[in-house]
Amino acid sequence: MNEHMDVTLMIADDESFILRGLKEIVSDSDLPLKLIGTAGNGMDAFALLLSSSPDIAIMDIRMPGMDGLSTAEQLRRSHPDVILIFTTRLSQCAIRGYEVDAIGFLVKPVTLPGLTVKLNKAFKRVEYRQSKICLKTKDSILFLEKNEIYYAEGSNHHVIYHTAQGEFPVRSSLQEAEEQLGAEFSRSSHSYIANLGFVTMVGKNDVTVHGEAIPLSRAMRRDFLNAVNRHYGVR
Repeated sequence: MNEHMDVTLMIADDESFILRGLKEIVSDSDLPLKLIGTAGNGMDAFALLLSSSPDIAIMDIRMPGMDGLSTAEQLRRSHPDVILIFTTRLSQCAIRGYEVDAIGFLVKPVTLPGLTVKLNKAFKRVEYRQSKICLKTKDSILFLEKNEIYYAEGSNHHVIYHTAQGEFPVRSSLQEAEEQLGAEFSRSSHSYIANLGFVTMVGKNDVTVHGEAIPLSRAMRRDFLNAVNRHYGVR
């Protein structure tokens, strides 16, 4: 498991005591989950989902204003990747949850074992998603493990991914690549992003990544060194 992975979660339920119970179960979980907010109705839940884009959302199917299913239907139009878990008092309502690609439902009262199973399933899906990147080259679509990518190089409106499987040019900006690659990567210069896990030496003007030197700019040196130190747990 990636110790740097930050999996975010929100909870929506109009019954305050159930909301408190769900928060307690989540806080007691062994999974590295970060609760980014709660909501007591569908409208507030929808606003929180749009503003925070959590990895996982636990929502009551029946809530005042906008119910959980309607909230999910609206959400899917702009945020198709949020992982949904529904709670309900009526198991016959749960089948509709699969229409919005929920990974499962929990019948109230929610139990620790039941929620733990669903959270583990959701966490594994997030973990898998965060470990891979989709590259659309001129001739094909590739799905690569991020730990196969040594560094990315910006060149003429393209990003060249230098990987264990070879070099793959993709029409994209380096900023877009940086957002996709995540916290395990860091800019070493205006045109290069390095996989911190493959950095073996940081020099004055360059960085050695998997045996190859790439530029290290003066302007980005401090931030890059800080990123390397965080990655390796150096203080």
